[in-house]
Amino acid sequence: MSAINPLLIAITEQLDTLIIRLHSGTDCPPADQLRLEGLMQAAVLLNLTDKAALQRLFETRYRHLTDRCIRAQFGDNWTEFFHFPSLPLFAKAAPVQPTTKTHQFTREP
Repeated sequence: MSAINPLLIAITEQLDTLIIRLHSGTDCPPADQLRLEGLMQAAVLLNLTDKAALQRLFETRYRHLTDRCIRAQFGDNWTEFFHFPSLPLFAKAAPVQPTTKTHQFTREP
């Protein structure tokens, strides 16, 4: 029996971390998601797995960790919009407060 590749373990761990953080409302730097997507691309280039298997892994982990179905949120063809290795992971919108006074400017003649 062969051991699971350390790269695939790292992908799963980082995927879980991102999903949990974003689902709980915690901020997550975009670099973390880009790093994960780079690891996924590397796994495909090294022939450790294929795109479809990693997309299925994402769907499975997303459902397990959030109790939501990615296909219900983004449609059955979500992979056509989010081309591999992109993943539909988004932070909740931050509340925005104006930092300057609102001024009514008038034009001088």
